Amino acid sequence: MRPLIVLGDDKGDAARSRFDAAHELGHLVMHPDPEPGNRGLENQAQRFAAAFMMPREAISGELPRGRVDWMRIMELKRSWGVSIAALLYRAKALGLLSQAAYENAMKTMARRGWRRDEPAPLREIERPSLFNQALALLEQKGFGLTELERDTRLPKARLREILGSETDERPPVFA
Repeated sequence: MRPLIVLGDDKGDAARSRFDAAHELGHLVMHPDPEPGNRGLENQAQRFAAAFMMPREAISGELPRGRVDWMRIMELKRSWGVSIAALLYRAKALGLLSQAAYENAMKTMARRGWRRDEPAPLREIERPSLFNQALALLEQKGFGLTELERDTRLPKARLREILGSETDERPPVFA
């Protein structure tokens, strides 16, 4: 059986969606028998995601030490593809930010409304790739978008939105 992670785009935030994917990967790697709602397992998955997306050796020299430079942290958000909150959490976890400095930074984010809507948005959220591969296989058997529209009762425009644009020129995450 092949595990599958399905992410919604309801958050409208690429950085959060990417971190959610890494978090769920952490569950797949570490928790063969998941216990929904288990705080310990959730914390492990969060730490896994942070380490997976921001390895200590690669990011330590870039994270804030002691005090947060907000312009720099926004640059890091863009270059690392993770949220400001994740960057701050990782800096705290690596001992670069004290608990007090981390809490002050989080309070600043809350005061500015950044806990819900961070500045420096990332580019568009990654699109699923297996859907298009599956559709290509189905099309080889004579089952195309028209049949998929009929069977799912979704309009072609919505199906194309779900499948992603054929003109997406970004390299795939997994080749």
